[in-house]
Amino acid sequence: MIEKAKTIFLILLVGTSLLQSYLLAYHSTDYESILEGEYVETEAIGTQENQKNLVYPLQIVMHQDAERHSVLYPGHYFYRLIMEDLQKQTFGDLKLTEKSGLLLNQMKNEQAGLELRFPSELPLQIVRLAVPIQTGLTNETEWIRTMWMTIDEQTDKVEVYFVGDDFSNAYEVVSSSLSKERIEQYIRFGEFQFPNYTASRFGFLYPSESISVQRIQQTFTSITSDKMENMLFPDPGITRSFPTSDGTEIYSDGKRVLEIDRSQLWMGYTDPMTPINERLSPGKAMNTIVQFINHHGGWNGQYTLERINTASNQAGPRFIFRQYMSSYPFAYPILDSGKSRFGSIEVMLQQDVVTEYERTLIISDAEKMTGGEVHLPGGDVLMKRLEKLGVMTRIEIVTPAYRSAITPEAIEFTPVWAVILKDGTILELP
Repeated sequence: MIEKAKTIFLILLVGTSLLQSYLLAYHSTDYESILEGEYVETEAIGTQENQKNLVYPLQIVMHQDAERHSVLYPGHYFYRLIMEDLQKQTFGDLKLTEKSGLLLNQMKNEQAGLELRFPSELPLQIVRLAVPIQTGLTNETEWIRTMWMTIDEQTDKVEVYFVGDDFSNAYEVVSSSLSKERIEQYIRFGEFQFPNYTASRFGFLYPSESISVQRIQQTFTSITSDKMENMLFPDPGITRSFPTSDGTEIYSDGKRVLEIDRSQLWMGYTDPMTPINERLSPGKAMNTIVQFINHHGGWNGQYTLERINTASNQAGPRFIFRQYMSSYPFAYPILDSGKSRFGSIEVMLQQDVVTEYERTLIISDAEKMTGGEVHLPGGDVLMKRLEKLGVMTRIEIVTPAYRSAITPEAIEFTPVWAVILKDGTILELP
């Protein structure tokens, strides 16, 4: 009896299976389409940026004559006006200038002209993001620190130069749409600026009087470890965390490593590759890096490309971006310090792959509270402090800056003087 029941049950199962197969094969089912808008998108973290907005001069200098110099920093109305106007101009082919570097350096601080000073030497291909240069036969990997526009005192002709550190590499623009009147208008903007700047015997400029800068506080939130883990690892499910004695969080999938310092709210990520000798393609590398940062934490503030480190002892070029803090009417760079690593994003690239990535996890709030004005000394007082630093011959730029300090409640930004050396290194003046 039991065996007969089993046989009947088996026949029913087989029959049901055959019926289901028939229905699947021949029955037309109306499937409900899923609208594209119903997909859940990955959460965007931080702000995205266009690479053209990440390359601009640290200073625009208006030389009225040998004694009168004025300086504009990012954020100022005249600064924006000049940069927007230069984007509309044309700068034809470049050629090696016949003027010596020594002569150009002397002329720059002695005759009327306009100077764009970048934070460090940058490849021409990168400088083109800020100024529309037609390089012609010139190698776009030539490195440029300064763009200088002047008027020949004999012919009244506009002359435009692109020069490297120490004026060792100097190129002259063959043709330009800039007129004499336009250059004179730029220079006249300096008449409205205070204080006046003085050229030191070493070539760098410094203010003749003290300047006023706002002390600032900002509240903040931070990117969580889980979010960075999800963004940086192809398969976050296989990553493992490793405890450390100093409280640092370490995550790894066996190849890549993410290290998070909770006390500094700072992260370092590595994706090791076998080093190979590869020629730097600045424009391609810049685009790759900017897109990577756009999708892995974003910018969360105003940044500029400070320098590209191509040291022979590292596997690939390291791009260093510096954050700026607005202090009306200007914006000044934020310095890294022992107490706070806030202020920069660093990325190393190999074979179009980001192999190292360091950045803050802090997202500062838009609203900020100013804590009053701070007066930074100028004139002789400033020069004496510069002399004590012991790097006078290596100074390229003297600039106001901010020292950051992270507290549990806010980030505090204290105005300081900083010097930028010829190799792009930025130091706080003690």
